[in-house]
Amino acid sequence: MLVSATGQNLEYMTRRIRASNLSGGKPALTDAQIKGLVDALAKVHEHFARLHKKEPDDAAFGMDVELEILKNGELWIKQARPVV
Repeated sequence: MLVSATGQNLEYMTRRIRASNLSGGKPALTDAQIKGLVDALAKVHEHFARLHKKEPDDAAFGMDVELEILKNGELWIKQARPVV
């Protein structure tokens, strides 16, 4: 899955690149999980942008984020680091 900020106001766009091998070809994340992930990623991006003295709306400030889907379907961000 790809999540990126696009547009003048940094609207987020999500695109499913491929289906999970573990879910029988179904999407690995539901639409609700994707929305929650996008919201969480925006907060992570803003936090690290401030730490690195970047504007929170700087779309060029990239992040590498690892997440896990828990058994109950909740998304857990395991680690995040800026790509500087």
